[in-house]
Amino acid sequence: MKLFSIERRKRIKIPLSIMILSLFLFVLPLVNIFYMGFSNSIFIKEFYKIPSRLSLLTNIVLFVPILVATMLIRGKKIGWYLFLIYSILLIFQNIYSLVFVPGLLNSGVLFRTVIWISLVIYFCKKDISAPYFKMYPRGWRGELRHPVSVGMNLNNKQMVTKDLSTTGFYVESNEFYLGLNEKVALTFPFHNEVQFTAGVVRIDTAGVGFAFRNLTKENREVLNEIIKKSKLRVE
Repeated sequence: MKLFSIERRKRIKIPLSIMILSLFLFVLPLVNIFYMGFSNSIFIKEFYKIPSRLSLLTNIVLFVPILVATMLIRGKKIGWYLFLIYSILLIFQNIYSLVFVPGLLNSGVLFRTVIWISLVIYFCKKDISAPYFKMYPRGWRGELRHPVSVGMNLNNKQMVTKDLSTTGFYVESNEFYLGLNEKVALTFPFHNEVQFTAGVVRIDTAGVGFAFRNLTKENREVLNEIIKKSKLRVE
């Protein structure tokens, strides 16, 4: 028998693409140090001295991936911006090396850098959109919220969503007197016959976040229809 039954909106674990990128960035400084050591025929026991022989800018480019990886894996908005800054610095450093030391090697390094950064952005864009480019830096989310305004009848009060997904929504209002996990009933215009139940999962100074409870197939179909029509109206 369950002694406690606290319903909360589930958050997925770190997306695989972000996990792979973070792990890669964590080990990247070590990989680069070994690469520089072997390329310059430095004895392996002397590899630890390599950073002291590099310029300040080169050391920043060398070790900043650790900071970037830490912020990314924690779902911090600044993590993605740091990655973009790091990528720009890396590309400029490679261009600088190519200008002053022209050659096939530096050309290849610049080409590979541009390609892998482009691939990272392409494969990670879906996973970084919710915690980084939407309105709340709230960490990893199981379902992408859509920033659409949709009217609803919430506990017999007329409210408008700030975002909406098939798992939950957020309402900006100070008119609520609800506690965490408290349940509410709601309906949407033109779908008054379809009843929804939601629970409070977030309360802040601007409003309240809700997660849908016990959704039926009909509930999900209605939500998808509402989201689709609302997005078309915004576009």
